[in-house]
Amino acid sequence: MTLEFVPTGKLLAEIQKRMDTMVFVGTANRTADEDAMFFACCGPFHGCLGMIELGRLMVIANEGDE
Repeated sequence: MTLEFVPTGKLLAEIQKRMDTMVFVGTANRTADEDAMFFACCGPFHGCLGMIELGRLMVIANEGDE
């Protein structure tokens, strides 16, 4: 089974079962004028906040790369 055929909710529920702390941020272009943004997290507040900061630093560190 490929991930293309797994509904987002089912995929995130499975990841949440496997991880102690998890943060997911996603967006989907629905139309040329509308985007759908999605945020999901599980775990202690301080852990999720730390993961968001870590993700921010990782994006900054790879600023010039695709």
